Amino acid sequence: MKKSTLIAIAFVGLTSCASYKYYPKFTSVEKITEIKQGMSKTEVDNLLGIKPYDIKELEVGGNLVLMYKYRVMNRALLKDESIQPTNGTDAWGGFGDLFITYSKENKVLNLKSCIECGKTEQFLNKK
Repeated sequence: MKKSTLIAIAFVGLTSCASYKYYPKFTSVEKITEIKQGMSKTEVDNLLGIKPYDIKELEVGGNLVLMYKYRVMNRALLKDESIQPTNGTDAWGGFGDLFITYSKENKVLNLKSCIECGKTEQFLNKK
């Protein structure tokens, strides 16, 4: 075999073993604070820069509760740094769930968020 063929086979073998981590598309707290009651679903999706992650509930009156994912901002401190209110550097933190209730006319009625929801569900589902 030619040397280039062996290199190509080795490359394909190494890249096919690559592992992936899967994360949802997410938005930020800063964008969430700009959501106002009465905004349309299209306006919210454009503002957040993402589509809904899941459908949480379709209420009897026709209201729809959609879930979006967001991440909070944490602080990264060096090992020797003391903990102060604002020192350190910004670092992405955990995921949160944002629940938006839309009227049957597709207008924002209500917002709720939960940082610990996913962690609680994962904990409860473990046996």
